[in-house]
Amino acid sequence: WGAPNKQDTHGAHGAPLGDAEIAAAKEFYGFPPDEQFHVPDGVYDHFRAEMEQNGGKKRAAWHTMFDQYKKEYPDLAAQIELMQERKMPDKWDANLPVYPADEKGMATRAANGKIMQFVAEACPYFLGGSADLAPSTKTRLTDSKFGDFLPPATGWGSYAGRNFHFGIREHAMGAIMNGMTLSKLRAFGSGFFVFSDYMKPVIRLSALMEIPVCWIFTHDSIGVGEDGPTHQPIEHLAMIRSIPGLVTFRPGDANENVEVWRWIMNQHHTPSAIVLSRQNIPIIDRTVHASASGVTKGGYVLRCASPEGKPDVILIATGSEVPLICKAYEVLVNKGLKPRIVSMPSFNLFEMQSQEYKDSVLPRRVRARVGVEFAGEYGWGKYLGLDGEFIGMSTFGESAPLKMLLEKFNFTPERVAEVAEKVVNKLKSET
Repeated sequence: WGAPNKQDTHGAHGAPLGDAEIAAAKEFYGFPPDEQFHVPDGVYDHFRAEMEQNGGKKRAAWHTMFDQYKKEYPDLAAQIELMQERKMPDKWDANLPVYPADEKGMATRAANGKIMQFVAEACPYFLGGSADLAPSTKTRLTDSKFGDFLPPATGWGSYAGRNFHFGIREHAMGAIMNGMTLSKLRAFGSGFFVFSDYMKPVIRLSALMEIPVCWIFTHDSIGVGEDGPTHQPIEHLAMIRSIPGLVTFRPGDANENVEVWRWIMNQHHTPSAIVLSRQNIPIIDRTVHASASGVTKGGYVLRCASPEGKPDVILIATGSEVPLICKAYEVLVNKGLKPRIVSMPSFNLFEMQSQEYKDSVLPRRVRARVGVEFAGEYGWGKYLGLDGEFIGMSTFGESAPLKMLLEKFNFTPERVAEVAEKVVNKLKSET
């Protein structure tokens, strides 16, 4: 408004006004048309006075009030000080669970919900909700003392509640989460992974602003089953992993999920996304396989049949496909090969490690590699190279029980082992 020849046209928005139109606009507003970066007399003095009154004086008054508050409510004041520095309470992770090996296991969405209760108990400023999906995403903070954030007049909650009901509006939920995190709360929000499409702008902004929001997505793959291809994410992992500054996790069992939370809650400026399964996943036997603490490196060696660290082939997987490569490992060993299996819960975090560490997990000399994921191949190339093979999805899913889908798309330990043998033999024939 005020550019006399371009207002009310697309030219006022999509292109520079130009010198003549700028001069005309200045004249319209009463400024000297030929002056550049002109600040009228009195403007600086006005702003300085406003800053002193609304900045310096009010800040000093706030500190005086807070000093008195600290005397009257020392515990609550300590929480505010921790929040301001984005720190967690001392020893907050002391009671995080350790899950025993279990072939039946549990869905990582279920494990995640259980772990969140421990986090909420330890951190009073940890709060959030879902886009009307809490029973499915398992993210409700269940203890009655956590309550629901609702007007007291409803009789259903209070403004002290820590469970938020965002409604079926994923984008708005994300905007609210960003706002709460900017206010130094530790906010989380959850939904089905396929609906991350609705949330891309707000997730991107959390990374751009460098605020530690926690985005929780369940129903992560064709494991959704009968809901069919509209609800089965395929390309979404590639999208969310591609956002700069966001660390995405897809834990391979309940203990990896614990370590994900241990990492997330200690971050001051890094947003994270946790991508979780609907279906049960076996809990890996850590007396046979490496500790889940390797999650903090993004990727780690679960097991290697070559004591000298020279495997014939490396199998890499994330999430619910990790138990699949664990079984393929046994098939290959029985055939006389020496495989290595690598769990890669976070591509983003793995890329933050030193080259020395990355090479220790994925030695450059081992070109025989197989990646397994119930998703598209995009992003796997850097780990599989020109000689590796990917076992994943090149189409949308189908509406059927998971067991039938695994058969249809041929996700079996035997197929993984067969592809691994094929890669090994091909490289042998070339040398």
